[in-house]
Amino acid sequence: PLSNLDALLRAEMRVEIKKLHQKLGNTIVYVTHDQVEAMTLADRIVVLQAGNLIQYDTPDGIYNRPAAKFVAGFTGSPPMNFAPCRVGEGGRTLHIAGGVDLPVPARCVAECARHVGREVTFGLRPEHIGVPTTQAPGIERIDGQVLLVEPLGAETLGLIKLGNHADAVEMTGRFEPDAKLRVGQDLPVALDLNHLHLFDGKTGLAIRGENW
Repeated sequence: PLSNLDALLRAEMRVEIKKLHQKLGNTIVYVTHDQVEAMTLADRIVVLQAGNLIQYDTPDGIYNRPAAKFVAGFTGSPPMNFAPCRVGEGGRTLHIAGGVDLPVPARCVAECARHVGREVTFGLRPEHIGVPTTQAPGIERIDGQVLLVEPLGAETLGLIKLGNHADAVEMTGRFEPDAKLRVGQDLPVALDLNHLHLFDGKTGLAIRGENW
């Protein structure tokens, strides 16, 4: 019902549909390719890929506990950052493409130990990449370089190259508007690995343990 409306009217109509749903209390089946509509309107979301049900969950579950790389990449604006990586010895280290080594949080080690030597996909959302402000457990500081800046008023998106290798990984982070990012600037960034995601390199399914 919103596909032919301009951006402002779409936002207004989303609110009206949500109010109507709450007032009537009836079940509504709403089909959309717009992840914003799905996340804001739904109590439960079914994610389909090539006709197959990939995940049926709440909006919170879809966003924070995606069952597959496809789901993780579909939700969020900008979407989750991905990078190929390999699980190191004992499941305690992730070797990211471009020569970046990241420690695995303690609660994730047991599950990662089952995938030592395997090629997997590392995932981290932009809101978990920013300027270092604390030394809390799970916060990993790494040197980067700003490649692109997108000021949005309330926040600034920055495309950051991690590491100094020629094949260094590029990831988008969310920064405060007063961060004053500049293209070409060397910038230490903090990766909150407490929120990392791993996906099987072949199937794309999430790798997750009981405490993860």
